[in-house]
Amino acid sequence: MILRSAINFVWDAYPHALDIGMGRGIVHLGGIGLRTGQIAVIVTLLALLAAIWAFFRYSKVGVAMRAVASDDRTALLMGIRATKVHALAWAASSVIAGIGGVFFALSYDLSPAMFQLGLKAFPATILGGLDAVLGSGLGGLLIGITENLAGGYLSSGMKEVAGFAMIIVVLMVRPFGIFGERDIERV
Repeated sequence: MILRSAINFVWDAYPHALDIGMGRGIVHLGGIGLRTGQIAVIVTLLALLAAIWAFFRYSKVGVAMRAVASDDRTALLMGIRATKVHALAWAASSVIAGIGGVFFALSYDLSPAMFQLGLKAFPATILGGLDAVLGSGLGGLLIGITENLAGGYLSSGMKEVAGFAMIIVVLMVRPFGIFGERDIERV
């Protein structure tokens, strides 16, 4: 609330386009018109998902992060410094969020009300599973398709509710998400 009010005080509440030289041009692929910014978002998402998957799978730091996330006490006993892993995880997530924010601003105009659109990531992550990186990306696609179908076939007001209704149903059936793994030791 304080940041949004400060933005309104310093600048204004009107939407502004982020102009970095791309994002507004239209490219026609098979009869479908896409903005160059949308294509950049898709390509970047796929590249980031592949890089994160490879990082967690093949690097020592990625394996250490998985170990700390799974059981930080055991990881400490194995010689992994959990505080450094936590700090690195926060730094990496901040960089990825910054990249996401720039590409998000290419698709939508900048305004203090952008946080409402950012809330769409919550149902996508819950749907995909909190421990499934690829699941969050696929969850986002499923939420987007569901919202647009609900908005087109039911009513425009249902578009905002469809994602949250979908995660309620999924959480009743699979509380750890569609792609999440059930942790048997903690249940």
